Amino acid sequence: MLDRPPADRPVVAIALMVAAVALLSIMDACIKQAAKDFSTVQIIFFRLTVGFVPIGIYLTSAGGIGQLRTRRIGAHALRAAMGLAAMGGFFYAFAVLPLADVVAIGFAAPILVTALSVVLLGDKVGPRRWAAVVVGFAGVALMIRPGGEVGWGGAITFAATICYALVIVFVRGLSRTETSGAIVFYYTLFATLAASAAVPFVWRAPDLHGLVLLIAIGLLGGTGQILVTRSLALAPPAVVVPFDYTAMLWAAGLGWVFFDELPEAWTWAGAALVTASGLYILHRETVKARETM
Repeated sequence: MLDRPPADRPVVAIALMVAAVALLSIMDACIKQAAKDFSTVQIIFFRLTVGFVPIGIYLTSAGGIGQLRTRRIGAHALRAAMGLAAMGGFFYAFAVLPLADVVAIGFAAPILVTALSVVLLGDKVGPRRWAAVVVGFAGVALMIRPGGEVGWGGAITFAATICYALVIVFVRGLSRTETSGAIVFYYTLFATLAASAAVPFVWRAPDLHGLVLLIAIGLLGGTGQILVTRSLALAPPAVVVPFDYTAMLWAAGLGWVFFDELPEAWTWAGAALVTASGLYILHRETVKARETM
């Protein structure tokens, strides 16, 4: 039986999203620090394997392994491949770019989802939302402009954002028949198996400090992922998704305090365009949903 979303609880949902953004932002800072000593593959391995701990707790509290039944194992594997590609791109970008730059470019995911859903899900998108997509892409271009400091790292971040947008589209399709627990579990399972096959070739034994850092990445990521899932189950996306944009403030603050990074004016300007575009698309999605009720 599929898990049924409870009645709307917007205050709790917003609190969960704010907490999730905080945890995931701290995880991003930990990744940037860990990248000084460990490869992207090894960091991904710890993020996934340790992330099974909070996921296991969540599954137990949400009804046990019965919710893992699925007839779409191939779709879960494909979603995991896209998710792993996105994770690899973002983790690499954290090592070579300021935190705020990576987060700001990643805000383009909802814009890309709008474009991709037309092709992959057959969604209808009106001229106003297409205009918002164009504005959002202009914001991304502003941040990864040719000759700018972001450069190649920005291109990789944008590629990772495309993969992440594909993940969102896949999850939208999977959620029609699969539980939230199954989607999270099978992604982590398949991605962990792939990372496990690669990690022996790049393994570096961590000291105590490094081990604590790598374990923290896994716990923060797994917990944050669950909080986002629960937040979206407790209230409509239009209520909680805008709070995801607080990640820019976290990234700017953590980057400044721990890595002496200050975002360029180009980054703030591009982030403003992308954020405005994403919020408008979210608004239009909400209006459209009301009109079809």
